[in-house]
Amino acid sequence: MPIANKRRSRLASLLLFLILTAGCATVRPPDWQQQTAVDIHGIPNYRQQRLQCGAAALAMALTWSGRTITPGDLEDEVYTPERQGSLQFALVGAARRHGRAAYKIHGLDSLLHELQAGHPVLVLENLGLSWVPQWHYSLVVGIDPAADTVLLQAGLDRPEQRPIASFLHTWGRADFWGLLVLPPQQLPVSLTSQKIVADLAGLERVDPRAAAQAYQQVTQRWPNEPQGWLGLGNSLYATAQPERAAAAFDHACQADQPSAIACNNLAQVRLEQGRQAEARQAIQRAIELGGPFLSDFKDTLREIDSAR
Repeated sequence: MPIANKRRSRLASLLLFLILTAGCATVRPPDWQQQTAVDIHGIPNYRQQRLQCGAAALAMALTWSGRTITPGDLEDEVYTPERQGSLQFALVGAARRHGRAAYKIHGLDSLLHELQAGHPVLVLENLGLSWVPQWHYSLVVGIDPAADTVLLQAGLDRPEQRPIASFLHTWGRADFWGLLVLPPQQLPVSLTSQKIVADLAGLERVDPRAAAQAYQQVTQRWPNEPQGWLGLGNSLYATAQPERAAAAFDHACQADQPSAIACNNLAQVRLEQGRQAEARQAIQRAIELGGPFLSDFKDTLREIDSAR
């Protein structure tokens, strides 16, 4: 190799080294030392095969949640050959198909809150560079502020202790994306009711029975917010429980900030039950509340009047 090329090679290597070490110099979070150490147990450490880190990380999260499964069971569900890996939405969809609620979180504050609640967090990292990415899924299962480390199940023979600065850098290259895979009876502690309900809508389409369990928890935590009751009513109706569904819709219809859609749905259920007077009362309430679905509400009223 000519001397000039060797020099350029050494300079390129030095530049790469400086980039990587600068990345590890990320400042620790201000309240890092005040965090309580966490080490979540009961998670299998599946050895990851090449290009199957998504299946392995999701299998660990599902098994922790009570749905025992192996990475091999998930390969066909989450692996995209054209991408030689797993896309984020594929992991979300697979978690739902196995009866689990999948909640997307973002950022360190949410991660720390969920870990303190005993919830492992599936994360996406870029272990390469922005122009040469090396995407990798891991499961964050603990932190040790005294040692300045996070604990990850990353497909090695044992959990990996990673310096917090290094982890924040590789996680940040993936926009701090995280995923909670929880049994329906458990809710995130770091998300608002609106975000929880938005993520549960996907589970409702796949497994309404599991969604009903999750919505029940939402209504207990936020009893005065209508969206949880609306989701609960929809899920109960989808599982052939019309009377319980009507009760949930009624809660949402009578809330401090009532849901016009819930009033309409209540009217539909009562109409199917042959209780036209109650149906008409509910749909009139929906029309009073108005909103973007007003024309649909008027169609429901005409349907009720026609039935009479």
